Amino acid sequence: MYKRQERASSNICTNEGKKAEKDVLLSIIDRADGSLRDAENILDALLTINDRLLARNLDQLYGSAPKHALSLLDCCVRKDLAKALLTVPQIWESGVALSEVAQLVVTYAGDLIRLDSGQTIYRPSFIVSGLQDILQHVVIDISTLSSIMLAFTGMVQKGREDQIYLDITICDAILGTKEESYADESHLVTVDANNDW
Repeated sequence: MYKRQERASSNICTNEGKKAEKDVLLSIIDRADGSLRDAENILDALLTINDRLLARNLDQLYGSAPKHALSLLDCCVRKDLAKALLTVPQIWESGVALSEVAQLVVTYAGDLIRLDSGQTIYRPSFIVSGLQDILQHVVIDISTLSSIMLAFTGMVQKGREDQIYLDITICDAILGTKEESYADESHLVTVDANNDW
């Protein structure tokens, strides 16, 4: 899939007489999340701004979300709760969507598993090197990565964008605690109209 999208994106650049570095093409494909049409739309939009798409300009496409996600994943894998919680205000102040960072933490946790098992991942080089750095310094524990993925997936599914919920998600991921949902049906009390109490 990624090879096909990379080839198609490269062909668009060639047809337009414009150039894009491989990292930029991989970032566009990554951002399009598997959709060839979305990748082409992103590429077209960027080519109207610049004739040459350089890796150093990736923040135009991504913002700081991947860097925050890599930092947060590193803290969670190392189980460094204090450092992880200290990153929350920085993420908030950067203006990036917290749910986007949470989704990337899930994605990169899956990438860590693939890299650890010897598979190739198709991401921009700064993401791959960040993940490889984590692997060099931490012994990968699948149960830890599973807890991280479950906790952050929950945040994504709920679409939460508040700092306190990211704090809770980080605690769930690192400490392995489970968020108790009072919206669950088991906590609901049905009021009987015939009861006088």
